[in-house]
Amino acid sequence: MPVILDPAKLDQNNYDPIAAQFGTRYQTTAGLNASLLVFSADYLVGLKATKEMISLMNISVARSKTEVVSQVSKAYYGVLVNKERIKLLDANITKLEKLLNDTKAFNKQGFVEQIDVDRLEVAFNNLITEKQKIERLISLSENVLKFQMGYAGADNLVLTDSLSISDNAEISVSKIDVSKRTEYQMMEVQQRLYQINVKRLKFGYMPSLVAFGSLSASGMGNDLNYVGYINKYYQTQLIGATLSLNVFDGLQRHYKIQQAKLDFTKGENSMKNLQLAIELEGASAAVITTMLLCLYKYKA
Repeated sequence: MPVILDPAKLDQNNYDPIAAQFGTRYQTTAGLNASLLVFSADYLVGLKATKEMISLMNISVARSKTEVVSQVSKAYYGVLVNKERIKLLDANITKLEKLLNDTKAFNKQGFVEQIDVDRLEVAFNNLITEKQKIERLISLSENVLKFQMGYAGADNLVLTDSLSISDNAEISVSKIDVSKRTEYQMMEVQQRLYQINVKRLKFGYMPSLVAFGSLSASGMGNDLNYVGYINKYYQTQLIGATLSLNVFDGLQRHYKIQQAKLDFTKGENSMKNLQLAIELEGASAAVITTMLLCLYKYKA
């Protein structure tokens, strides 16, 4: 039991305060506490941020799938392009070999100079060397395709498609819809998160209100006979609310708001740069495709 000194009652011999004990030897307390968030700007803004984060994760998953498909497609068509280059080289080698043999025959008859034969031989050897390079490149591109598809290097892959382009095929260049690109969608979500962050910091000046209540019962005694008897317990109820208000923070929140606005502006500039980069990528792809189409139509 706690001891309390009573200075009002002095011992007659030494004038010391009298020590007295208050309370009981045993005490039992049981209670229930509850609280409710009535209003909090941070909580409301946090709900919006959670929805945007879920959207960002979904877009990230879609982007990962798109990147996998793109990498496999590039590796697949890389093999097809190299095989098409082999066909073109074989056709050129066949024609150049016939021309070289004819030129050698004309040289023996004295109709052409030896330098013409030498030039054709150099060109023929260059084509043979280029074919060997393309053959090694095909092997490398097939290994890249196996890696992108998750196959082992020893696995055998058979490509069933081919680069078949009709003679009247045309390249249509249309305006790219950047809003459908996943990287652009991710930046849009990031911009919304920047806006939410600005609102969160501004709402920080608003108060927060929390309601609470408690109910408890206490039992006391010098022995444990009171335990188990409800009428031996004394109840206590408490209901209240807590209002929190940020009065002054040394302008720290003000500068954080300015920084959040700056992050939003930087995000807008990044979105514009990404849009220009996507448009440039589309224009470059159209030019390259046109060149390949012309090469296919007018191959030797």
